[in-house]
Amino acid sequence: MKHFSRIVGPARLAPIAVVLLCCALLTSCATPIRRVFDPGTWTVCVYLCGSNLESKQSWATKALDNMCRPIIPRNANVVIQTGGALTWHDDDVANGKRFIVSKHRLQEVGDVGDVNMGQTATLADFLTFCETKYPAEHTMVVLWDHGGGPLRGACYDEAYGFDALTFDELDEALSAGIAGRGGEAYDIIGFDACLMASLEIASLLEDKADLLVASEEIEAGAGWDYAAPVRLLRRSPKPLDVARAICDGYYKKCNKRGKGDTATLSVIDLSKT
Repeated sequence: MKHFSRIVGPARLAPIAVVLLCCALLTSCATPIRRVFDPGTWTVCVYLCGSNLESKQSWATKALDNMCRPIIPRNANVVIQTGGALTWHDDDVANGKRFIVSKHRLQEVGDVGDVNMGQTATLADFLTFCETKYPAEHTMVVLWDHGGGPLRGACYDEAYGFDALTFDELDEALSAGIAGRGGEAYDIIGFDACLMASLEIASLLEDKADLLVASEEIEAGAGWDYAAPVRLLRRSPKPLDVARAICDGYYKKCNKRGKGDTATLSVIDLSKT
């Protein structure tokens, strides 16, 4: 039996090395970014646009008080960006402030200035901040303010002529947030706002979240009871259980205020859209 050996010189090694490098780069590009997080962890990102609901009625301040009521479990973070109001009824709160809830208080973790809450870049930057600083296995995004449904969007910034996030702007901002998550959709997107549970909005969000929590009708001014779902996070619950707790808590809160008969809030499985 004859044995043949072939010596590959430097001149031939160079193109082979280039081909192998290209293959490695292609393989690397095709592999999605792997997110690293502790199992059972939660981040709740609250984009709180106070608008005239705050300047006239202090509803945003009351929502912040409600978020501070429960003890935040160790496996969770509640991250908030405030803005969109001409005045705030809490002296420690201002437009462009970022907070986490800690020991029943707001702890400031950033200040981006008086930015327009009705612009794509503002929401996208906040979502990227949350993902960078507070990554978790499960993430819920909540947009708080006025809602105008498929025609008028959500989050009306009183300081910028009530400029709001349109459908296209919501799409772009949420897509930027998901890119920061390595392409992984959010567990829950919720609107603590009026008129945001429609087929058009569900279609917009079908590739951006697993569940949508929103109202088909006008929401009561007091909004959600955040204490109910936050307390549940300690048990590392499934996203559907958290979404249901939001709806149940909202109904109980409305019922106590004599508005239970007109309260509407729903959980929508966006995979069924």
